[in-house]
Amino acid sequence: MKKISLIGLVITLILITAALISCGGDCDHEWDEGVATKEATCTENGITTYTCTKCGETKRIATDPAPHTNTEISVISATCTSAGEKTLLCSVCDTVTTEEIPVRDHIFSVRVSSVTATCTLPGKVVKKCLTCDATNTEESPATGKHEFYTSEEYMMIKKVPTPSSIGEKVTHCKTCTLEQAQPYLYSEYARDLQTAEYNLKNVDLSSFKNKSISTFSTTKYSKPSAYPTAGEHPRLLINTTTLNDIRAAILRPENAGYLNDIIKTANEYSSGLLGDVTEHTSSPKGEHNLNESIYDTVMAKSFLYLLTGAKIYAYDAIRMTKEYMSTIKIVTVNPDPERNWGFAMFAAAIVYDWCYDVLTETDKADLVRGIEWRLCKTITSSTTFGQNLEIGFPPAYQGAVCGHGSERQLLRDYLSVALAIYDEYPTWYEYIGGRFFEDYVPVRNEFYKSGMYPQGISVYVQIRFTSDLWSAWIMQSATGENPYSAEMARVIPSLFSRIVDGNVTIFDEGDCEGKSDQEIINGLCFAASISAYLFNDSVAASWSNYFGNRYTGSLNLLILKSTGVEETRPRHEGLDLVCYNGGFLNEIVAHSDWGSSATSVLMKIGGRSTANHDHGDAGSFQIYYKGILAGDTGFYDSYGTDHFKQYHQATIAHNSIVIYRDGATVGQKVGSAYREPTTYDEWMSDAYHTANLTGVSYGYMDEAKTAPKYTYISGDIAPAYQGVITKGDRRMLAVFDTQNPDVPLYFFVYDNFIGNKNSDAMTFLLHTKSQPTINGNTVSAFSGSGKIVLQNVKGGDKIEAIGGVGKNFMVNGSQVNTKDGENDGYWGRVEISTQNSSKNDVQLNAIYVTDTTNKTACTAHEIFGDVICGAIMGNTVAVFVEESTNYSGDINFSTAGAGDSINYYISGVAAGTWHVMVGTTSMVVTAAEGEGLLHFTAPSGLVSITPVN
Repeated sequence: MKKISLIGLVITLILITAALISCGGDCDHEWDEGVATKEATCTENGITTYTCTKCGETKRIATDPAPHTNTEISVISATCTSAGEKTLLCSVCDTVTTEEIPVRDHIFSVRVSSVTATCTLPGKVVKKCLTCDATNTEESPATGKHEFYTSEEYMMIKKVPTPSSIGEKVTHCKTCTLEQAQPYLYSEYARDLQTAEYNLKNVDLSSFKNKSISTFSTTKYSKPSAYPTAGEHPRLLINTTTLNDIRAAILRPENAGYLNDIIKTANEYSSGLLGDVTEHTSSPKGEHNLNESIYDTVMAKSFLYLLTGAKIYAYDAIRMTKEYMSTIKIVTVNPDPERNWGFAMFAAAIVYDWCYDVLTETDKADLVRGIEWRLCKTITSSTTFGQNLEIGFPPAYQGAVCGHGSERQLLRDYLSVALAIYDEYPTWYEYIGGRFFEDYVPVRNEFYKSGMYPQGISVYVQIRFTSDLWSAWIMQSATGENPYSAEMARVIPSLFSRIVDGNVTIFDEGDCEGKSDQEIINGLCFAASISAYLFNDSVAASWSNYFGNRYTGSLNLLILKSTGVEETRPRHEGLDLVCYNGGFLNEIVAHSDWGSSATSVLMKIGGRSTANHDHGDAGSFQIYYKGILAGDTGFYDSYGTDHFKQYHQATIAHNSIVIYRDGATVGQKVGSAYREPTTYDEWMSDAYHTANLTGVSYGYMDEAKTAPKYTYISGDIAPAYQGVITKGDRRMLAVFDTQNPDVPLYFFVYDNFIGNKNSDAMTFLLHTKSQPTINGNTVSAFSGSGKIVLQNVKGGDKIEAIGGVGKNFMVNGSQVNTKDGENDGYWGRVEISTQNSSKNDVQLNAIYVTDTTNKTACTAHEIFGDVICGAIMGNTVAVFVEESTNYSGDINFSTAGAGDSINYYISGVAAGTWHVMVGTTSMVVTAAEGEGLLHFTAPSGLVSITPVN
């Protein structure tokens, strides 16, 4: 509201009184429009003088002050959830005012899902607001127009015609379940079959027609633990029971599009003749005439035969399979030939199994000869072991732990062939199934004890874990049994728990070929769909569905969706905020919540390396808050390059510990330096041992587990350094319960290393996106709108930042660039080193995260004691017993003056009951077996902790 000043009011009264007196009451005044005799300003009233047109009398009236002459000095934009604010400064009087900017409307621009309108179903587009979680649904009406397949595209025989009766064939609408029946004359049926049979018999098989079919050893491996039912087909991916489920699924409107895609694929090619050799675009080294689209076509035709019983599809599939096997040509092979030849094998096995009751004995022998002599044993100058498949023929080469031998070669391709042909050629399955159960299953069940897979969330997990899932799907369908432990179901939730911002940013681990986070996650969709199918897991199904079921294919999707598992539940529902993966990995991923502003940490101790694409990252950590604040660096430019071996895989690229010895960096033994283990027993040897877990503990702030309180993990990572150190005690504690809204995480890292030389300098590494600022013992850096602050509490004799353009991949004073100049998006690293010329080096670093706008520092203060070192930061005390991770003696220290309610975490204690006295507060606290941690809440003061038992 505008206010008139006291002076202005007095002037106004005087002017009015003077006007009345001068009037004398004798003139009926008529005033003109007035003239401004004094201009108003924002601080003073103006004056307007009016003159009577009859008598010339005048009067003066005060006018309101003028508006401020404002300039915007700051603006906080309004969002769809909160009002903004505009701050204004008057250039005349320097008055500062504020104006509220109303809450704006949602901006629905992020497409979440869309369904195209069909003849019977309305269309729907769901969009998410650009800045909040609100969604908007736009619907379009059903079209009401049916479009039917022609008989040449797709048909289902409802009644087979005979010479004396008319049959019936049915086509479907392309987008709904409406059928359109047509008469099927016997003359048409006979013509269709005759044409298809003639084309099949006319295939030239001279390249392998007279070859013998191998018999495999039945004693090299133990007998398989499960067998298919003799004579029962189909058995690969589909069996007689699940086929009925698939037929029912096709009638559900939401699946009409998948059938439509399969029909289109089945009609894409009519010939399997591959023609001349053409350049294979994915590899400049390889030339061949492989055409995976033809393999898709023969599988689609075989599938339609199962659905419809129309033998025309089966004859075409068999003919095209023989054609492509007889015309495959090879000049050279690309670096990974087994993936291409394996798909051709898999497609041939599917045709053999799904079209089984149409095959003649000659057809069966032709297909097996083609698989053996054209797909497995074609001799070229550059193949391994004289075979197209690196695993060999028979598949006795390569390892079952990692590498190409742990991919689809045996787990999908050979296994499918052996099961498909089991009735006629049982020794193939005795050998291949025997090796599968003897070599592969024990290794994978060891993986699954951790609920995770080696080599991170990278493309290699996608390829290799998906290969495991292929074998589980194939074996379950063929034998009725999943060969692996039920813990296999934990892997997909564990992989998706590595997503840290509620959307697509991930904690990197292992090699990921420089792909974006979104592309890596898309690559997990197929694995998620198979896992959902095998374990009836709606969490896995929902994740795959959310990311569009990428790279899965309509044929696979139609089978995998036939169980009707729920796939539209919230993605994070069913995922734990704290995911602990023990076993060979010993790693924790924890999130404060699932929102875009969540705080997330990854803490890895390690246990065993599988070499290959594993990294030297035992004892590493990563931190996210509104951006990756401490991350995994380097770039997978190619396997075996200098950058790959010396930096990306090396410990120097991770937030762990390196040793500087005589001016050179010494880290952990990395994947490319190992011989890849080939068997379970070899993998269990000391060569692949990287760490010993000494403690793991985590807790929530509520029974519903909606907010984690803390996570803790500790271990001895000395084995990873292969004799360079004798002790590598690293302990990490993440505290989410900070009671400080500006600081969502405290993170403590304690290191106690013993080297073999006095000159060894233990060096703590912290990799940051931005150039860090170093001020005494404090380091700070930014990523997005998040900030990380590290305070070296103990042991940091030298703190140095190494990075920037041309220095972000420094190793031993030299830049190790990527092959093609790629950049990982990190500025570089901070190194914190001990310089005490002692074999025993100890460091304690205290970290917190906050917003870039927060200017209030959170200081860590050192805690002293006879057997401990520690720090207090905010409401949190972190204490570490120095000489033991299983200590059972007295502990004494002081936190006087810190506050009335302190969360205490005492690391390195033995399991059992402990008596705690803090000032006059007394309590009994238990350290659980395997945790190595006491945690309790008490006031500050003199702290005395003694073991009870």
